[in-house]
Amino acid sequence: MVDSTFIVTEWEPADLPQPVAALARTAIADLKDVLQPRISQIKTQPGGMTTIRNLLGSVRLPSGDALHVQPRHDVDDRWAESIAQLLDDGTRIAVSGHQRSSQNPRRNDLVTAVAAEYANRLDAALRRVGPIEAYRREQRSSSRLSGHLRVSQWLRTVALNPAVFPIEYDSFTTSNDFSIALAKVAWVLAISSRNGGVSSRLRALERQLLPGQPPATVINPAIASRPLPPQWSAFRPAWDIAAAVLRNRSVVGDPGSVAGLEVAVEPWPLLEVLLQRTLRSFAQQSNGEYELVPKRQYQLLTQAEDNVQSVEPDGLLARNSMPAVSFEAKYTTWTRPPHRSHVFQTLTTAASLNTPTAVLVYPGDDPLRLYTVKGFAGRPSRLATLGLSMFTYTRGTGDVQRGQQVAALLDQVVQATAPTD
Repeated sequence: MVDSTFIVTEWEPADLPQPVAALARTAIADLKDVLQPRISQIKTQPGGMTTIRNLLGSVRLPSGDALHVQPRHDVDDRWAESIAQLLDDGTRIAVSGHQRSSQNPRRNDLVTAVAAEYANRLDAALRRVGPIEAYRREQRSSSRLSGHLRVSQWLRTVALNPAVFPIEYDSFTTSNDFSIALAKVAWVLAISSRNGGVSSRLRALERQLLPGQPPATVINPAIASRPLPPQWSAFRPAWDIAAAVLRNRSVVGDPGSVAGLEVAVEPWPLLEVLLQRTLRSFAQQSNGEYELVPKRQYQLLTQAEDNVQSVEPDGLLARNSMPAVSFEAKYTTWTRPPHRSHVFQTLTTAASLNTPTAVLVYPGDDPLRLYTVKGFAGRPSRLATLGLSMFTYTRGTGDVQRGQQVAALLDQVVQATAPTD
């Protein structure tokens, strides 16, 4: 019997059969420990309608069926590739199902997109530095004294077999926890991908990671929380994905034989990643006029007996070492006018930083809109809203294009604030 796939659109109420809706609530609740979402990802509407929000990808239901969640925005089939290219070290990937589940004929393309992105990152690292090699101390018995003699062990056995020496030695090998973990994820994604070319490529990369070694099976479950040593920094982009996948127990503990894994992500943090890449590209294009300020908190309220309350902009540009433009990313659809709570948060953050311009960014293709801000003594004096086209993003060229959007935004702000004759 072939498992069913239920397709829903994010943020839109769906009329799921009641048993399926109940299973969906259970399955999505099980993702909380891994995803740690900012808002509840499933909501039951009046009349029994079910709304999935802030979740993209597929979730395996306890029945064996799959729930497929696609973006609300009008996007093409490449949206999953765009999401995969935004994965970084802070991304949390939820893997549901297990490696003995049946292959669903209508698998979500997100797992294939993640697999392809992982293959690209892994291939780039292997081409650059080759497989990860590390020293490992090994012990064995040999008729040749080609290592450090284990004297105590040798004294216990010398009378029985004086020609055999128990020795230990250091070897330079690819069989280490990180290589095994990277290879394990390559195998998991290879058997989960619908694309035969991606699967074959990952199989080849798995062999390159562990040349001459048996395939990775069970791995050290603590490896996902360990930082990659700096001498292997070429593998950092691939490790970002591997660590996120390995935080799921089903991947670490189940050797498995057949693919049936589903992959889901919380997209809100990925919009913030896109914003940071956009601002970094803009700062580079500005030839030093603007700089991207690292994210941190700024005090808003403080009192001796109370906890400090702070604001933390999702993006901040400085000009002449002074805050100039603050940004807030909201993973929702644009409304006209913007949501009241979003406006309040954005303007409060800008006012606390004394920036003249505040910007709200959205994941869609929304055009630039400028609003005049009253009050705040002109800090801020303008609020802008802008869509960053998250679901058509391509790393590199996409960063440059969106950086140019920010430049155009600031040009319009300058024109709007220029005195008139």
